[in-house]
Amino acid sequence: MKYKALATDVDGTLTSEAHGISTGAIQAIRDLEARGIPVILASARPYPILNILREYLGTSGAIVCENGGHVDYGGESRLLGDNEECQEVYRRLREVHGDRVREAWTNQYNLVDLAMERTIEREEVLTVLSEFPRLRLIDSGFFYHVLARDVDKGKGLRAAAEMMGVVCSEIVAIGDSEVDMELLQEAGYGVAVGDASDELKEIADLVTKRENGEGFREAVERLF
Repeated sequence: MKYKALATDVDGTLTSEAHGISTGAIQAIRDLEARGIPVILASARPYPILNILREYLGTSGAIVCENGGHVDYGGESRLLGDNEECQEVYRRLREVHGDRVREAWTNQYNLVDLAMERTIEREEVLTVLSEFPRLRLIDSGFFYHVLARDVDKGKGLRAAAEMMGVVCSEIVAIGDSEVDMELLQEAGYGVAVGDASDELKEIADLVTKRENGEGFREAVERLF
């Protein structure tokens, strides 16, 4: 099948903790765009950060921000949720754990989810979160993210595809963690980079031999 677009996670998929964005991944993205294949960036990061990255990389596809909660394309933005109740979780965590709880600097831009530094144990967050049945916790490995249960990257990809005039079955999706599971499941073909979580590898159609951005480049070379 000839795929018409590619959607990719950013942190851990295009980047590595030690080296930033892989130069191989950057070249692969620019090669796709030169061939008329739009690249969609899908990340936990908020709009201002992804928009800058979109401009730097030269991608023409939508950006799926805040784990699927905010989608932007062609001057149109869609919010698939809000973070009002998430703010209540943060206030409750501060009541219980005090200054040990610190919000992420990106929260000044967040419209749908709430990000916190990983300064307390996951179980401590989940205990408080159990008081809020409509919300869930995502641990990206960089931050904790609290967001509505009905917000995920798969729904964000569906909105992006609609805005772009393509269908999800025509999109390849690439990721590295459990946060990307719905993204891969919604796409027509799912790829896990070589150092992805075992859970993501289990549902992927392809697992690359190489890791991070070099795994991304490997997938592009094989599928496009």
